[in-house]
Amino acid sequence: MGFFFVFPSIYMLFRLESKLPIKKIIFVSFLFGILAGILDILVNASKGWLVPDNQLFFHIRILGYAPLEEIIWFFSFSSFYNFL
Repeated sequence: MGFFFVFPSIYMLFRLESKLPIKKIIFVSFLFGILAGILDILVNASKGWLVPDNQLFFHIRILGYAPLEEIIWFFSFSSFYNFL
C-alpha cells in the first residue's frame, strides 16, 4: 500500500512544479476517505467481509470494526488518482 499509493502521493504533493489545486485535492481525498470509511465500518459491522487480525499491520480497528489500514488506503488511493 505504501509503495504504490502513500509514497507517490506524498511525492506528488511536494514536488515543486506542481500547479494543481492542492487544497481541493486534499479536501476531496478526506471527503472520500470519510465516506468510504463509514461504508467500510457498516459493512464490517454487518459481517459483509472480515479482515483477520493476524493480517493487520497496525492492529487498530476504528470503532472496533474497520481496520486503520483501509482508511489510510482510501485516502491515499483517492489522493493519488486526483493528482494524476
